[in-house]
Amino acid sequence: MSSSSSCSTPVPYAAIQGTLTGAVPPADQWPRVSVAGHTSTVGCAVFAPGDDTLLVTASGDTTLRLWRLAGVDDADAAAADAADAADDADDDDDDDDDDGHSSCGRWQCVHVIRDHQAEVNECVFARGNTLVLSTSMDGTVRAFDVQSGVQQACINVGR
Repeated sequence: MSSSSSCSTPVPYAAIQGTLTGAVPPADQWPRVSVAGHTSTVGCAVFAPGDDTLLVTASGDTTLRLWRLAGVDDADAAAADAADAADDADDDDDDDDDDGHSSCGRWQCVHVIRDHQAEVNECVFARGNTLVLSTSMDGTVRAFDVQSGVQQACINVGR
């Protein structure tokens, strides 16, 4: 696992930018981003390593949500990434790609996982992006199958 997949200390871009300029805004002034479907703060959002079309979010609403970039399935995700890389090499602008595989595309929630009983505070992909592992304030570590969203394991580590 790389350190980029850790969510233990989420820091908004504005706070990082403030650190560089020496003026860090108070936490209540950090920008907020809404994630459709979640009813509480999203404390963790992680892209699947090597697959920028798959995302997992963890929230204080006790749920995990698995997201897929709409119009991209497992079979053509790698081809889309290769096409985007080739397109990026051909031009120097930051505009959206014409092929519909933009990082600002439409995300579709493919699974809502409701097995935790308290705030979900960490999430990470494992086993070649076939599992999502999560930790929660309910004192458990859980593993979920990415394709089905079904819980595969639960370890009670206490509160």
